[in-house]
Amino acid sequence: MIKNKYKKILLAFVSKYIGYYYDGNYFEIELVNQDLLFKKAVKNFSPLIIIVSRAHYSEKSVSYPIDDKKEIKKLLQLESSSTKFHIFSGTESGTIVNKWFFQEKLSQLISHFCILIPESFILALSLNQEDVLIVNGDSKTFITRTNKGVASACQSAMISDAQHFKMSVGKSENGATIDINWQSLPKNIIKNLLKIPPELYWTFSCFSKQSPSKIFKKFLLPALSLFSMYLAVTSSYLLVKGNSITNQLETYKEKVTVALEIENQLETELKKNADYYMALTDFNLRPEMWGLFLELTKTVQFTNIRLVGERYVFRGETKKATEILAFLDANKNVTEAKFDYPVQKSRDLEFFVISFLIEQEQNNDL
Repeated sequence: MIKNKYKKILLAFVSKYIGYYYDGNYFEIELVNQDLLFKKAVKNFSPLIIIVSRAHYSEKSVSYPIDDKKEIKKLLQLESSSTKFHIFSGTESGTIVNKWFFQEKLSQLISHFCILIPESFILALSLNQEDVLIVNGDSKTFITRTNKGVASACQSAMISDAQHFKMSVGKSENGATIDINWQSLPKNIIKNLLKIPPELYWTFSCFSKQSPSKIFKKFLLPALSLFSMYLAVTSSYLLVKGNSITNQLETYKEKVTVALEIENQLETELKKNADYYMALTDFNLRPEMWGLFLELTKTVQFTNIRLVGERYVFRGETKKATEILAFLDANKNVTEAKFDYPVQKSRDLEFFVISFLIEQEQNNDL
């Protein structure tokens, strides 16, 4: 439910403040049957963020022999306001900068503060280094990423397909070729908008002659409201998710605790049985007596097993010691079974010392 609320808020912002400029017209982005689609904008549509189609700007990568990015920014800010840039990366010989030069016609159409983002830049954000994206419309647009930044081109006589485009930008045949159409373009744009670093929005901004108060009221205030709502929804979602994870961890802790208890019990039983085995092996116990002893371990916790002369002496604890003595008396291989000391009681247990003889005549038969 929280995700749906966030989606509605985001779509409301998208439909009002994000536009696509193509072939001299603005297009809004609207939700139709769970799909984001372009719709030709109304006359007074003035979006805050404008994604500009590749046909309305030129693009190039420039290498500057300067390492300091601050100095490069100062230098780039001296250029025309219709030129936007992105400092791509540094090299041993300097710094590489992507530049986009928007058509003068587009600049004249803009009468308000806005953020101009080149289509190739925003779509390249989802590409791997060797991939090529093809946007299929009235004509094709080819986009890729290289070690010199974003490279793109509109379909022409010289660049008619992906192979010719790769050759023009020095790309190898490796990498995927990804096709998208006009219908899926809005979805890809919105998805990649969230990947743009915040500082670049300012780099792509265009200022008009409007007063700062009008700019704030018309665009920045709604943006701040959206951001506040986003924080509230995200915080609620994280709170619910955090509680869910906490409950799961508590459940896992309980299961781990039970598993450790079982493991400890098993180790204790194994050690106890190993001790019993070692003790009884020293006595060369007859096979029949192994069965008797194993039966006793079901109800008796032995603390000591000794052979005194010819008598076996068992010390241990059980719920009812007389039943143990009766069990031994009933065994045909046992004689003279008796308590050596009075039985001592402690809560639900009785501590006993029982000794007995193994019938010698039956031992001789074996």
